[in-house]
Amino acid sequence: MADTQQISLVNNFLINLVGSIAASKVNLNTDDIKIILLTSGTNISVSTAKYSDITGEVANGNGYTTGGISVANQTVTQSGSSVIFDGDPVEWTASGGGITARKYAFIDNTNSDKTVIGFANINTGGTDVSITDTNKLTINPHATNGWLRFTVSNPS
Repeated sequence: MADTQQISLVNNFLINLVGSIAASKVNLNTDDIKIILLTSGTNISVSTAKYSDITGEVANGNGYTTGGISVANQTVTQSGSSVIFDGDPVEWTASGGGITARKYAFIDNTNSDKTVIGFANINTGGTDVSITDTNKLTINPHATNGWLRFTVSNPS
């Protein structure tokens, strides 16, 4: 993930995630966090609060299952003033046809609201990514910052 993409991802994460953590809706240590794929027609924005509010999820089929894939091996670690949420990459294999998506979103699948945690473009250009039958679409966390890195500073 390019640095500009990481910044965009962090901005889209912070708005929803901080409020959800404060309201005890999201626990990154224990909750089932899923990644869903979204088309260019999605309505997702920083004000989208729950999964049922999202339109434009990639249709079920061709190797994609609506509701997304769980992030495996989730970890939350602290290093100095930073907290990092990380986990394994997620991957879809097209089967019986292609998959086209533009964005991905993180959903907390544990709570009843299925809280939207954040979202980002799949690529830095903000254009569609298409894979053809039998090919794979892999979304990787940032090598250093994981899926999300918070850095807390003490204002003086």
